[in-house]
Amino acid sequence: MSDLFLKKSRLVPSNMILIIPRWNELLGTRFKGFYANRIVSKIHLDAVIMLSCLECAITEKTGISYFLFGVGLYFLKFELDNGRYILDQRELNSLLLSDFVYDYMATAKQIALNEDDDVILNELAIKIPVDLSKKSKTKETFIKGTLMRNVFMPYKEAILRLLEHGKKKGSYSIDRTGYKILSSHPNNYNRILLSSAFQMDKHSDYIKPTAGVSNIQFAADKLLKDFFNPQELSNITLSIMSLREIFAKVEFDSTYLFSILEKIRNGLIWLKRLKK
Repeated sequence: MSDLFLKKSRLVPSNMILIIPRWNELLGTRFKGFYANRIVSKIHLDAVIMLSCLECAITEKTGISYFLFGVGLYFLKFELDNGRYILDQRELNSLLLSDFVYDYMATAKQIALNEDDDVILNELAIKIPVDLSKKSKTKETFIKGTLMRNVFMPYKEAILRLLEHGKKKGSYSIDRTGYKILSSHPNNYNRILLSSAFQMDKHSDYIKPTAGVSNIQFAADKLLKDFFNPQELSNITLSIMSLREIFAKVEFDSTYLFSILEKIRNGLIWLKRLKK
């Protein structure tokens, strides 16, 4: 099995891009959902993309829960029953996976890069470390070519949407609007969970039904308090805020998406030096 996350018991730094190309296929659900009081007839794309800063794996009675924190997007293309074609998205800053979903994703058939433990490219998930500088030049060139063909070209629109959203004023303001968790936990299966702070802001469009997810609930605060202590939650918030600052300043070349990794890596190096 390839390890998508580090499987540590508590919070550890994690700087990677995780892409789940088809969220509903990963969950094994046929649920298509509703949008603007219409039935969703077909989902063309329901991709999850996360740029992470922290991860952890926590054992509980029902199994292991895997958390990934950072800046992310749930990006959708779908059709309604009246033939209308829709593009939609939801900002995310947390991903919660049950051990069943994690194992299913981690053991999926490899598409390429079978011999590389750091870079994962299978039928259900894509994991790309932000820093590839420790690879040999030959290996790095090979990885870049493979990812350009299999990731950056087919998912270019979703990646650009994430980058564009990150530059919007007020995006990923976890200090103001709290957590936005896409969850496959058994108690909150296929839901987006929000903090109560979100209710105090004007984000009515966010909580409207969209394709793929069962519903959106204000249950993030209770769930996180069951898993993390106040100091850990403070560390998570600060880490996401720091990543947001780097992410918002990233200047990238849309014809060479690997520039994203290079710019973010340089931003993280600068941040570490600043903290010393």
